[in-house]
Amino acid sequence: MKPGLRNLAVAVSAIAFASLQSFALDTKIFTFVGDRPMVTHTTCRAETCDLAIHLDNPFLNGKKVTRIRVLTDPKAQPMEDFKVWLSMSLNLEENEAGENVNAPDILSVSGTPDSEGWLDVTLPEPYTLTDKGVYAGYSFTITEYSGDGGKPIPYSQDRHPGGFWFHGTKSAIEWMDCEDQMNGVLPVYVYLEGEYPPVSVAVSGWDTEFPYVQIDREFSLPVKMMNLGSEPIREITYRYTVQNSVGEGKVTLVNPIVPDIVDPTTLYLTFGAVTELGGHTVRLDLREANGEANGSEFSGIDLPVECRTLVPVKRVLLEEGTGTWCSACPRGAAAIESLNSLYGTRVIAAAYHAGNDPMSTGARLPASFSYFPGAVLNRGDIIDPYYGDDHTLSQAFAIRPLVDEALDLPAEASVEVMSEWIDEAHDMLDVSAETAFPEGYSGKFYKMLFILTADGLKGPSPLWDQANGLGNWNQDSYDENMKAWAAKGNPIVGLEYDHVVLLANAAYEGVPLPDAMEPAETFLARGTFNLKKAVSVFERNKGESLVQDENKLSVIALLVDADGHVVNCAKAPVGGSSLCAVDVFTSEECRLTSTEYYDISGRRLSSDVCGIQIRISRYSDGSVKADKILR
Repeated sequence: MKPGLRNLAVAVSAIAFASLQSFALDTKIFTFVGDRPMVTHTTCRAETCDLAIHLDNPFLNGKKVTRIRVLTDPKAQPMEDFKVWLSMSLNLEENEAGENVNAPDILSVSGTPDSEGWLDVTLPEPYTLTDKGVYAGYSFTITEYSGDGGKPIPYSQDRHPGGFWFHGTKSAIEWMDCEDQMNGVLPVYVYLEGEYPPVSVAVSGWDTEFPYVQIDREFSLPVKMMNLGSEPIREITYRYTVQNSVGEGKVTLVNPIVPDIVDPTTLYLTFGAVTELGGHTVRLDLREANGEANGSEFSGIDLPVECRTLVPVKRVLLEEGTGTWCSACPRGAAAIESLNSLYGTRVIAAAYHAGNDPMSTGARLPASFSYFPGAVLNRGDIIDPYYGDDHTLSQAFAIRPLVDEALDLPAEASVEVMSEWIDEAHDMLDVSAETAFPEGYSGKFYKMLFILTADGLKGPSPLWDQANGLGNWNQDSYDENMKAWAAKGNPIVGLEYDHVVLLANAAYEGVPLPDAMEPAETFLARGTFNLKKAVSVFERNKGESLVQDENKLSVIALLVDADGHVVNCAKAPVGGSSLCAVDVFTSEECRLTSTEYYDISGRRLSSDVCGIQIRISRYSDGSVKADKILR
């Protein structure tokens, strides 16, 4: 979700934006324009152009539109007949010349741009917004197209649905939604007068189409909320009711929710367990924010959930190709830091160092990267770890919507990983992963793979210095995390490297799953890592062990399908279990809660089967112990 000019004290960039003035605290500015550069466009015709944005935020119901301010460029072509207008829908009617012309159904007001191109109109009477939203637009006529390259339509390279509607009497005879085509939004600023309490947080619903919860287990789901007040929100207290039981929760935010009347913020809230299968309703009330009573009239909502026998925790795997020699690669590290701060353990990163890099172990890359940094999300298409699928490298942090989309889909299977040392010297590591499919399957192919990673790797300068060219690029397109990396200098000396892949199963390796599994049936896949193989293959430190600290090693388990795509994954520190992060217990007493038995191939066994078995012991503190026994 992209920040725009949401509040009175926000600076705007590009053409003459400094001329925006501050207004009273009971007025806010609605715009899709953020901090991206401004560019211009032309239709190459002498025609009347109509442009609009769509305001459809139900929380703005009752606010009054008092003023509309638009950036134009009359110097680009001879232009006249400027208007700003409001309309419930985008209407066209035929004029005497047989052209389809704009027909706004609320109001239309003429105006004249100033010397800097600002068309600024105060409405004769304020217009009160309804829950149906409104289109705010402007029009002008190009009287003569000179063809000298002048482009009369400025727009920002920010992105937002509803941010660029266009109609031209010759070039687009019907209204067109051009936000995707133009990769931008129009510089329209709508001034909204109303009451904005200092503390006002509205909640609009789940930020997922699949609000599934697992029976008898505390659950967390993403909630969309919006700060309509004037203060950043750093703490939220909420109450919920489900199945006639009442609970409370409090969330303290590392990154405050800033005031924003355009885009909601997504925040994961935790709720108590549901004890009956089927559909239920959660009543959610955001009672307080920043320790004060919530002043929003939209603070409460009823939300549906569906309780199921098994609801796997969904995680995504971001694997990147990187290198100390790669001056562009710090943007990958910056993106991973931002993703981990936003999603925690639900985004798992693995960094494959390659080429003339002291951390290069020769581990096979997950894809054939033609450039660095290159990345794959769940082993899909090759993307950039920061810019995502924006190959123009212009859309800041475009990896985030791809991650959102992946996390929003229900997990096809559960994956939990654990590990333990096999020998006293800690050279051999036993790794195992448990998986189950809520719906079961038959006639499909799946395989479990394992990756060993290390955090905090470091070494002497200049061998371990990281090339860093971020400071040479346009920093206006960076998020705050990336700007912090740009400020580290070039090269970065003394850097500690995280998520470094030491050992990994190749795609043709791993543990195949059975041809069929029943719903909720579990399978245990096991493997082994020889840490003596975790050494550098770079000529300058060839053979040097990259196991610098056993306490900073982690194991990633990834379940892949027949196409090699990651179905789900999990990560846990060596000697621990990923279950520790998701299991919920009501007592601090550590006790044995369950014991399960598997054969060597990973099939779950009944308790009366004799022979060599793998025993999985689960404890109330979330820890899991796996050992081999003879029964």
